[in-house]
This record gives sequence, C-alpha cells and structure tokens, in this order.
Amino acid sequence: MIDTVTTGAAMSQNVLFVDDAPDLLVGLQAMFGGRFAVRTAAGAEEGLAAIHEHGPFSVVLADMGMPAVNGVQFLARVREMSPDSTRMLLTGNADLRTAVEAVNQGHIFRFLTKPCDQQQLTEAIEAGIDRNQALLTERQQLESMQLGNIRLLTDILRAANPAISAKSMRIARSVRHINRRLDLPITGRLDAAASLSQLGCITLPAELVQQAYVGARLTPDEQAQYDAHPLAAQALLASIPTMGAVGWIISQQFVRHIPAQSPLSSGTDSASMVFGAKALKLAAAFDAYRMRMLTDKEAISRLRSRDTEFEKAMIDLLAELAAENTIMELRKVPIAQLEVGMVLEQEIRSRHGMLKMARGQQITALLRIKLCSLVHAGIIEGHVLVQAPV
Repeated sequence: MIDTVTTGAAMSQNVLFVDDAPDLLVGLQAMFGGRFAVRTAAGAEEGLAAIHEHGPFSVVLADMGMPAVNGVQFLARVREMSPDSTRMLLTGNADLRTAVEAVNQGHIFRFLTKPCDQQQLTEAIEAGIDRNQALLTERQQLESMQLGNIRLLTDILRAANPAISAKSMRIARSVRHINRRLDLPITGRLDAAASLSQLGCITLPAELVQQAYVGARLTPDEQAQYDAHPLAAQALLASIPTMGAVGWIISQQFVRHIPAQSPLSSGTDSASMVFGAKALKLAAAFDAYRMRMLTDKEAISRLRSRDTEFEKAMIDLLAELAAENTIMELRKVPIAQLEVGMVLEQEIRSRHGMLKMARGQQITALLRIKLCSLVHAGIIEGHVLVQAPV
C-alpha cells in the first residue's frame, strides 16, 4: 500500500484506488498524488482493510477485473462499510451486463472505461468529491434537525408527565451502559430511541400509565392500550423527517422476537438498528421489573429466565450496571445538598399534591437547580429521600 502526504485545500479529501496491477497503482499515485490525498490498495482485501483502518474515503475507485473479488463485488462491500463514499468502477470490458451489476450491487457514481485519460479521470474524481461533500452536508443538516426534534420531544415528555420522563431517562442510562461496555459508539438514533422510548405514553391517561409502571393489575382493555404505546410513538415519529429509524427501534419494545433485519434498512445499518432494538427492549424490561419493587438481582434473574427473548451477553452487561447500583445507600438529605448522580427514591409532590418529579430520576445539575427553586418558592418540602453513593 502506498500513501502520499501533501498540503493544500485539495488534500482535505482522500481518494482510494484499488487494483491488482502494481504498475497501474504506481502510475495513479504519480498522476494524482500531488492533487489529492491518495491511498492505493493492491486488491479487494487490502482495499477493505484500508477503509476499515483509514476510512472513510471521499472517493473509492476500483478496477473491475480483480481476481477472487471483482470490482462490482468489492464496491458492494464498500457501500455497506462506508455508504457516503462515492464509488466508481474502472473496466476494460464495458458490456451492458457489467454496467447493470455495478449499478444494482455497488450503486456506483461513475462507470469509466479503459483507456481513461487523466483529464477525464480528474473530472470524475472531483465530481465524486463534490457529491461526497454534498452528502455529508445534507447529513449534518438532518442530524441538526433531528437533535432539535429530540430536544423538543423530551421537553414535551418532561412537561406532560415527570414519571414518563424519568422512566425514559433510566432506560437511556441502561442502553448507554450496554453500548459503552461493548465499546460501541452511541449512535444518535439509538440515544434518541432510548430517550423517547415512552413517548407513546403521552397518548394514554396519566392514571393508566402510573398503574402500568408500578405493575398494578389492569383490565384486558387497559393492558392492550398500554401495550400499544410503542406503536403510538412510532406513529407520532413517522411524520418527522429522519425519525423513521428511531420510531422502528421504539416499536420493538414489546415484540417477543425482534426480526433479524430491519425492514427500513439493510447490511450493517440494519444490524445496528436490530442491536439498538434489542438493547432498548432489554433496558425497558429491566426497568419494568425494578418499578414493581423487585431488587436488581431479582430483576436480572427474571430477565435470564426469558432466554429466548434476550441475549445472555447483554444481560451480563446490564447485571454490571445493577451491581454498580447496589453500591448505594438510602439517605434523606436537604435538597440544597443534593449531588449529581444521586437517584430519587420518592416522588416529589407540591404541597397541594401535584407531581413535580418522579421516583427513580437521577439528579443532574439542571434538576438540582429546579428543585432548589421549588423549595425557595415554598412549593415543595426541603428534604428528599435518595439513593446516594456510599
């Protein structure tokens, strides 16, 4: 593998050339090394390794006639690993069948035939870089829009029902722990799905939600209403751009067997969504047991008994979090002395009985300020029962 390191604005974009002909790679290196940040790979296997170790690349250009794995098959793999990379195919056999396969499997941007002169190849690479930049800009705009939507919806949850908001926060904490222990990045949509997992509950009567959360006996009709809240959330999110995947993950909370592939995606993206759905379902089930006054150990035991629904490795990671929770002690402390990380062990209600904050909510700096202001205004009592680190 050959690298070129140069300076200049053009070097902010990198290009990967993949071919099994060493002489051609040397020529491409000499031709474009001064214009782009070039990396070359001798064959498909080395190309995939380069993407894994040094990607993503703005443009990936591969030769069709590579042995073992041809250019079309290679670019199909690139699409799974690095979907925003612009993919181009160089071939000496420009037949219709090859072109159709390239479009259908690799979703290529340009189909170039040999011999291809330097100007034509330069123009193709520059167009590929422009396309990659446009995709990244669009993705950033969508992510910014999604973040704004999530903030708005979490504010709605908090205002609508503190118990719903608190349960969502506890579930999100468990999901983040599982991700962190697996050394996986916290994807925006998984974090959104965990934080909005109870969104559908705002369509239900508050009394029904409270009864369901604590495990009270419900009528068949009430149980059916509550069990439908993940689908209600999916329906609410369906009309919001970029939130379709978030809605699907949420919708799987009560599904007995989560499908092996998401209907909204494929490849590694689908696998990520399925993982997210499994992690969220497990975290929600764990919290449901805890809200019914089971100990963490009892809750983990119940989850292990449902071995056809939950993966043992995920339960083990959740058990670690439960073990961390046990290194806490029950205290009654002045609200002014609350510390970040403490967990409320009681509901906080106004002197007139209005729920202000639900049991199980973890204290943050913002929540502490809010509680102190309520005490100062004489709306709530000045002491609260919490779980605090020993």
